[in-house]
Amino acid sequence: MGYSIEASRYGCYPDTASLINKFGIKDDKILSEIETEITFAKAAILESEDVKLPL
Repeated sequence: MGYSIEASRYGCYPDTASLINKFGIKDDKILSEIETEITFAKAAILESEDVKLPL
């Protein structure tokens, strides 16, 4: 990451800039990839169910 934060103050794993997450992933790149996959999967489910979201 290109910035510095105080990990314990912002809910990050010690010595990282990764927020504590339910997967226990401490690597920013891997966490980003997992979050992207989950987001696309959920979007596909919503699309297949023809869910109408309020604008």
